[in-house]
Amino acid sequence: MPSEELGEKYKLGKTRIDVIFINIILPLIVLYARKMSFAQLEKIALEIYSQYHGLSENFIVSRMSVFMDKTQKRILRKKAVYQQGILKLYYEFCQYHDCENCLNNKSEILKKM
Repeated sequence: MPSEELGEKYKLGKTRIDVIFINIILPLIVLYARKMSFAQLEKIALEIYSQYHGLSENFIVSRMSVFMDKTQKRILRKKAVYQQGILKLYYEFCQYHDCENCLNNKSEILKKM
């Protein structure tokens, strides 16, 4: 059967499953919970997100970690939410070479952590 062949050729590893879960499935669950006013479901999904183990390092996280000390790098590897935060900073500031606004907003950014 074609579906059996497809399964043999395209198995997903744990790393890829983690990335799909954090970047696609959990955000969809949160969106659905908010749309349907399921506060408990949203709370559970956000709790899972905040506690989810660190993902494998990608190019952006690797490049951003150059600006961190050893303690910050260790913290970054612990949870996916921290890695997602680094990606957000990159896409808000670094991608546009907006270092000045990043530095000006540093205290606000750190308060949210």
